[in-house]
Amino acid sequence: LTSFAIAPSLDYAASIDKAQKLRLWDAQSGALLQDFQDSAAGVRHVAFSNDGRWLAVGFADHVRLWDFEAQAWDLSDIPLAARPKALAFSPG
Repeated sequence: LTSFAIAPSLDYAASIDKAQKLRLWDAQSGALLQDFQDSAAGVRHVAFSNDGRWLAVGFADHVRLWDFEAQAWDLSDIPLAARPKALAFSPG
């Protein structure tokens, strides 16, 4: 794995492997919940929001947000000026 995160609720885990495959897991059972085939190119980092609603996915030049309530990607990517080395939400 190149990146791994567990939701604050401990219900979900997200992973990125060396082939840049983003996957969402049931953290309790280990069952695969979602295989994000459409996000593979350039995916590097994952982080859950403090309230567990969002999964931030970092690419080389942007961040994309998965909305757990809508079960869909937020429509706007967040552009980055430089390639991130990590990804995290602010605690506030």
